[in-house]
Amino acid sequence: MSNHSTRRKFLAQSAVAAGAFATPTLLSTKAQARYRNEPTGPTVKFGFTVPLTGPYSEEGADALRGFRLAVEHLNGRGDGGMLITMRPLAWRNPGVLGRKVEYVVADTRTNPAAAVEGARRLIDSENVVMFSGSSSSGVAIALQDVAQE
Repeated sequence: MSNHSTRRKFLAQSAVAAGAFATPTLLSTKAQARYRNEPTGPTVKFGFTVPLTGPYSEEGADALRGFRLAVEHLNGRGDGGMLITMRPLAWRNPGVLGRKVEYVVADTRTNPAAAVEGARRLIDSENVVMFSGSSSSGVAIALQDVAQE
């Protein structure tokens, strides 16, 4: 019986400890959600960081075409009915949370420093709620650091 009691006590203490560790994370997650660029109007803005010039410019042009198509689909235009057929995920409200999606683009030039500069401009000046895109590992690592900030 003492073995069973010890195990039960250990499990209870573990649950309390897990809750104590999770509480700051849960509280800070709510704070971070409102930290920057929370959309307030009828639109939400995405940022796309792609190499429009430099050695990966062809890949960047392809990625940008894909991003543009995704925005068209999200906004409920140009999808040829594709999203309507995705049950049970059929779009009830176009856009994201009922907001029309707009986008802006930053040229990374396949250069980590240019990518960071572009991403910061998208966040600070263009008020994007998210950014995506890279065609090289150096740019991806640099953008990862910006995203973590």
